[in-house]
Amino acid sequence: MIKSLQNMGCKKYMLLGAFGIFLALTGCSKEEALTNIELPPTSLLSMREKWGVIASSHLRMRDKPDPQSEVVTTFWNRRGVVLEVLSQSPEKVFLEGYENYWYQVSYDGLIGWVFGAYVELYGSREQALRAARETR
Repeated sequence: MIKSLQNMGCKKYMLLGAFGIFLALTGCSKEEALTNIELPPTSLLSMREKWGVIASSHLRMRDKPDPQSEVVTTFWNRRGVVLEVLSQSPEKVFLEGYENYWYQVSYDGLIGWVFGAYVELYGSREQALRAARETR
C-alpha cells in the first residue's frame, strides 16, 4: 500500500511537471510587437538650468504663470537671492517689454512663478551662489 501511495505522489509530480512544460512552451510562443512611444517635449525635461538668481530690485512670485494671478510674495531689495528652478512655461511670453519664459521656483518653503526677464539662470547651485555673491 505504501508503494502505491508513493507511485501516486510521483505521478502527481510528473503530471504537474508536464503541465508546467506545456505552459512554458505555449505561453511564451506569441511575440508581442514593441510599441514605439514618443514623448512630447516638456519644459521640465528639456530645461538645463536648475538655479536662478534674482536680478531685479523687486520681483513678484505669483501663484500661476500669469501677470494677473495672485502674488505669493514679493522680493523687495532681494537682488542676488538664489531660487531653485522647478520648471518653465512651455512658451515664451511678451511682458513689460521683455520676451521670456515663466519659471516655477522654490524659495524658503514657498513655490510660485516668476517672470524670467528678472532672473539669471545657472546650471548648478554653486554657479548661482557665486553669481549671487558678485551681484550683492
